[in-house]
Formats: sequence, structure tokens, C-alpha cells
Amino acid sequence: MNVIIVGGSISGLTAAITFQRYGHNVTILEASHTDLEHQAAGIGTALPLQQFFDHFDRSTRPYSLPCTGIIHIDQLDRTVNRAPISMRMSSWDSLYYRLRWNFDGLRSAYEPTEPEPLPMSKGHPRGNALYRKGHRFTGLDVQGGQVTAYFEDSRGASGKLSGDILIGADGANSMVRKQMLGHDNPVRRYAGYVLWRGLVKETEVTEHTRNVFEGHFTFLALKRQYLIWSVRDSAYPDGLCSDDILVNRSLSELKLLLR
Repeated sequence: MNVIIVGGSISGLTAAITFQRYGHNVTILEASHTDLEHQAAGIGTALPLQQFFDHFDRSTRPYSLPCTGIIHIDQLDRTVNRAPISMRMSSWDSLYYRLRWNFDGLRSAYEPTEPEPLPMSKGHPRGNALYRKGHRFTGLDVQGGQVTAYFEDSRGASGKLSGDILIGADGANSMVRKQMLGHDNPVRRYAGYVLWRGLVKETEVTEHTRNVFEGHFTFLALKRQYLIWSVRDSAYPDGLCSDDILVNRSLSELKLLLR
């Protein structure tokens, strides 16, 4: 089959790899003109994603670190609550570039070597893999058992691509969902908090800080706000990283803070 996937982020790439490994030709249409890096800081890899990598990943390099569970600490670094949960911690960039390497062989600081050719599956070759950046999906049409995706490329030229299946993996403002449902996506409203994200290089983190946070998914609860910390493998670019800073404040309070 020929598979079209709109959206080249993590969900689109996992679907693309699955189809491609079972012998189907896959084309990803991604609206961004550049690789999708720095979309988020830290990210937890739950069991389904771990099982996906166990089955499809061809790299021997680590993409995540084991996490013993979630802990809550106070301002004196004392553990006030602990939840033993089996999970692994990674970063958005690490997962994205690992998936790109597995799909279309993109090399990066995370995966600097070219992947080996894929072996045949039950005597049949693996499908083709094409990642087309700068291709903004504009519409679709279904006729005679075929689906046609229309797009606009980075030069502003219109084009189309036909296939057997089209998958919409284009996020919260999905154009595929909008066209299929026949109305606009739900309006997103301000929920009352702001999410701040940051990264800290390993060389800038003290040994005490590393000992507090390493191996855990850590919450520091403050008045009307909290910090979330995780670590990333130092074998990857930038080393140890802090993660999300979630500030639960009203917009008026934030304006005062940011003056």
C-alpha cells in the first residue's frame, strides 16, 4: 500500500515506521520547513512507547534513562512523597531524531552514523520512506478507493499525492480533522497557568543537585506553582537537563512578575 501521513512529529513517525517495516510505502507531509527540534524538553516514555522501540528500533545507543518513580520534595530537598512507577525518561529531541533515523536515515548528533539497510520481511522488501518538509496539507479527496492529499510546498506551489491510506497526525490544530469533521477544531482557551521549559547543561549542575534529581521524576511544590525536573543521558548533546517549570498563576500575576 501507499500510505500518506500528515504530520511528521512523534506520533506521525511511529505510525510511519510501523507501516514501512511491514512493506508499505510511506510519505510524510510535514508543514515545517526545518527539522522539528526543541518542541519540548523532557518526556516520559511509558510502556507502549518502550515496546515500540523494543520491536522496531535498530540503534544500540540509549534513548532514555531508567526512572525509579515520582518523588515530591520540599524547599529543603526533603522527600515528602514517593510513588514507585516503572518508567523511563528521555527528551523530545532524542525521541524525534531516533525516530527519524529509523524512518528515513536522518543523521544527527543523536544518531551520527548512517543506518544499515533494512533486511527483507518474510521475503519481501521493506517499503520506501519519504519525509517531505515544507509541505503544508490543504485538503483531501476520496474517490474510487484512493485518497488524494493536496498540499502547498515551501515555494508556494500547489501539489497533490495519492495513496491508499491517509493518516492525520498533525496535532491540536489538525487540518485533517477539520476537513473530516466538517467544522473548525475546538477553540482552545487559556487554562489559568503558564508552562515554562528550560534546559541546564550537566557542567552547570552541582553534585548536590544531581544527587537530588538523578534517577527520579521530581516535583518541587511551591505556593500556587511547582517545578518538574528530570535528567537526560549525558552521552547526548548538552548532557544533564532540567525539565518543565509549571507556574500556576493568573495572567495578571505573571505580568507583575515579568515587569
